[in-house]
This record gives sequence, structure tokens and C-alpha cells, in this order.
Amino acid sequence: DHEADVPCYWTTPLDKFDYPQYLKTTNKRGCVVEALGDVTVSAKANGRGASLNPDGSRVAVAVRGEVFNVPVGEGVVKNITRTPGSNDRGAVWSPDGKYIAYIGDSTGETEVYLQGASGAPVQLTSGNDTYIRRIIWGPDSKKLYYTDRKNRLVEVDVATKAKRTVMQNPM
Repeated sequence: DHEADVPCYWTTPLDKFDYPQYLKTTNKRGCVVEALGDVTVSAKANGRGASLNPDGSRVAVAVRGEVFNVPVGEGVVKNITRTPGSNDRGAVWSPDGKYIAYIGDSTGETEVYLQGASGAPVQLTSGNDTYIRRIIWGPDSKKLYYTDRKNRLVEVDVATKAKRTVMQNPM
């Protein structure tokens, strides 16, 4: 993974960040939020810690179990999950820029959630039997794919919530 060493940086003014308890922290994925004049969010370029939206104006970042929608430059930082009892992570923008998908465990199992520009998040999966490791979008924003601890690649139809195991590694 040669891109993992290439940093990307986004900055927003400190007075626009609405959750000061998150202003100085590092998560396991490499995202850093620091309150030293400005709030700076940095992440590895491979997208594990932060996800830039298609027009480059906002970043989805997971920090300390919450998912934030952060402007590039000036603007308002939004906590889109607000779930203190859940460990939300792995936030990724859809290729069409309409949604942020993320993994959360508020049900007791890891599930995939979808957050649009407004309204409550939608739970796309339910009853998962193992830990979801990572999610990625299909190029047309109609499907999400995730890998799990059982070495499966699972496709999720965003419109119908139907799941299909695409493949499974027996090892």
C-alpha cells in the first residue's frame, strides 16, 4: 500500500468547529484533529481515515467514534452521527456526493449506515454475523461493498438494502 505514506491535509477555523472535546485527538486510522489556532484534519491518502467528497469541498472523517463532515477551508463542521454509545468509523463519501456511508455498532453488531444531506441516518444492513472491516462505494453510488472478519466481500444495494456475498476467501 504505497499510498499510505502520502499525507493529505484539510483546515478549518477553530471557531467553526462545534465539538471542542474532539479538538485534540488521534484515531487509529491516522486522522488527527488539533486545536492550535486552527483545527487541522490530516489522514493517509488511502482513504481509511478521511474521505474527500467529489467536488473537493468537504471531508468525512471519523474521530473517537463519531463521524464529522468537515469543510475544506472555512465553514461549519457537522457531527453527523451524534451517537455516544456507538463506535462509528470508516466514513466514505459516495462518488455522486449525495451520501456518507459509515460503519457503526449501536445495535451490538457492526452495521453499515448511510447519511444524506439532511434527515436521520439510514441503517443499510441488519443482523450481521461478524465484524465489518471496511466499506467502499461502487462507481455509480448504487452499491456499497464491505469486507468482514469471515473474509467475505458483500455487496449492498443502496435502494433495496439487499445483500449479496460476491466472494469469500476460505482461509
